[in-house]
Amino acid sequence: MDFSKIDEGHPEYKEGEEPFHYYYNRAERIAKAPQIVQDYYNGKGPRPVKGLFKSLVSTRGNRFMLSSIVIFAAFIWIFSFFSRQSASKIAGTSAFLSAFSFEESIFASLKFDAVNDEALKRSEPLQVPITAVFTAYEVSGEISNRIEIEEIFSGDELFIRTKFTDYDIIKVVCDVTAGAEKKSFSAKIERR
Repeated sequence: MDFSKIDEGHPEYKEGEEPFHYYYNRAERIAKAPQIVQDYYNGKGPRPVKGLFKSLVSTRGNRFMLSSIVIFAAFIWIFSFFSRQSASKIAGTSAFLSAFSFEESIFASLKFDAVNDEALKRSEPLQVPITAVFTAYEVSGEISNRIEIEEIFSGDELFIRTKFTDYDIIKVVCDVTAGAEKKSFSAKIERR
């Protein structure tokens, strides 16, 4: 585009004065510039790093940020692994609590896995009394409903299920007593 014919504004001149002319010479300007600027215009400047991983570890700051992200992600993963309250070991097996919402009802299920220890099964029939107290909590933290269920765990897979009417329930807590053991399970409601 030719900018020579564009009037970019001008001061008001008195009679007899010549208008101001701006002369631009790129070569002269670059010759008077600092060495780093001259190197940049000559193509001798620093080149950008190619590749994703190379750019992530190219400088000390980038390496620090990458290692911080990795450490933080590992911390979150380990913390979430150890803070699972919906699964635990009780009565010689693992148990898992789940709860979901469907058509204005909350369904909660406590699952006991089958006992894998054959020696324990053969010695005598396993009969463990299980008492499960399901408590539903509303958004405000108040108890919405409480149901107590008693079952006998014989070493085979066991499901203890219950149903609540949904009054904005956000979580279900199940306090389980198996013989002399006591555990508490907690599960957030999955909306379906």
